[in-house]
Amino acid sequence: MNWLSTLPHCVVYGKPLMAGLLVFGNIGTWIAYMAIPVAIEIVRRRRGIPFNYLAGMFAAFILLCGLGHFLDSWAMLSGSPLAYWLEGFNSAATALVSLVTAFYCFHLMPGFLSYPTAHEWKLMKVRLKIYEDRERNRHGLPEPEKQHA
Repeated sequence: MNWLSTLPHCVVYGKPLMAGLLVFGNIGTWIAYMAIPVAIEIVRRRRGIPFNYLAGMFAAFILLCGLGHFLDSWAMLSGSPLAYWLEGFNSAATALVSLVTAFYCFHLMPGFLSYPTAHEWKLMKVRLKIYEDRERNRHGLPEPEKQHA
């Protein structure tokens, strides 16, 4: 057994179906992971969203995960030492961003949990409508005109 057979990319050498499956999975995941942060950034730019920076941290985490899938495929297909070095640096960066993001998620948990649920929002809207109708009737005010969307 020579030293080349111990490298991870050599496991799939001569097995095109296995190699194709791994590359397809990694590249497909990479494409999705590049698209998701775009969607996060679009939502993040909306004003009034609390914990906006946390969305940016999630976007960075997802981008780094996606880059890892790309580098995985490159390393497997090329066997290049540079690819493995870049994969290692990316893995370390992903770990760092992941740990910081996880820390902030738990640090901000009380704030997350203080926001009303969708059900609670609906209930508040119903109660507000009942209150408005009662006050309008009590003061003899006409029904407001319906606004069309």
